[in-house]
Amino acid sequence: MQDDNSTALQTLSQPGRLPDLARGEVVTGRLAERLADGSAMVLIKNAVFNLKAPADGLLTKEPMLLRVGASSPLLQFDLLRLNALPDEKSVPVAFTSGGRYLNGLLDAATQSAARGSLTLLSDPAAPGAGEQLRQSVEKSGVFYESHQRAWVDGRLSLEELKLEPQAKLLHEGRAGLSPELGQLVQKQLEVHEQKVLVFQGQAWPGQAVDWEIQREEVAEREADGELELPVWQTRLNLELPALGGVGARLRMVGKQVQVVFDADDGQTAQLIEQYRSRLGSALEGAGLALASLLVKHEADDEA
Repeated sequence: MQDDNSTALQTLSQPGRLPDLARGEVVTGRLAERLADGSAMVLIKNAVFNLKAPADGLLTKEPMLLRVGASSPLLQFDLLRLNALPDEKSVPVAFTSGGRYLNGLLDAATQSAARGSLTLLSDPAAPGAGEQLRQSVEKSGVFYESHQRAWVDGRLSLEELKLEPQAKLLHEGRAGLSPELGQLVQKQLEVHEQKVLVFQGQAWPGQAVDWEIQREEVAEREADGELELPVWQTRLNLELPALGGVGARLRMVGKQVQVVFDADDGQTAQLIEQYRSRLGSALEGAGLALASLLVKHEADDEA
């Protein structure tokens, strides 16, 4: 279906559950991430495709007009030039919701409240807080497409998949241009682009939190140099009623954890120092080791 006004793209991979696409339909694609091999992750109808332009050409960050081609063995797309679009009065083009679906979702997200309603812990004093945090990240909706693939491959049950926010919106009939779905898509794009997972919501009911999780691109090696260790960073900021502003940064290399606390109040910094051994014991109970702990407050920075 390629002609002088279009460029055939190579599809390297596609999601396990494909969106509703018809051959000849014109849809909008948005660049989510460029990869080292010259290909790119492109978001099309809330599904991520790995596409590559011929002769290692780069796909633009601007929204792309794509025409759906053959579907076997993988869906194929032609990148259209602007002058390739026919006159709307003479030939109907299958834009339907596909052409403006993504932009509409992102507009809906922008017009909604900036801070999400996610609550990480129902009760911070209750046992199993670590598992609750893991579930909050895993079921956040950011990894929905990979979880769909896991379901198709038989590694995830349908009941588990139904716990995802996107699945709940579909069940409730609110999967159109809703602010909730727009925020989920926006978060997925940010994770692809910035390599940082950001949560803005409540740590527990009534307690606002900003939380970031990031995996460093360069791993570290063990002392003998034989084994590469993944490196993860996380940081959170809280404004606590009794302790004031407290920030925490954790860097985990293998099983070793480096911690930096930033406290607005000097007494809060002293209190954290006082409970250093308790933090070390808690990490040890989780199979980790406290490699270093640094406690800072504003007076230290000004000195």
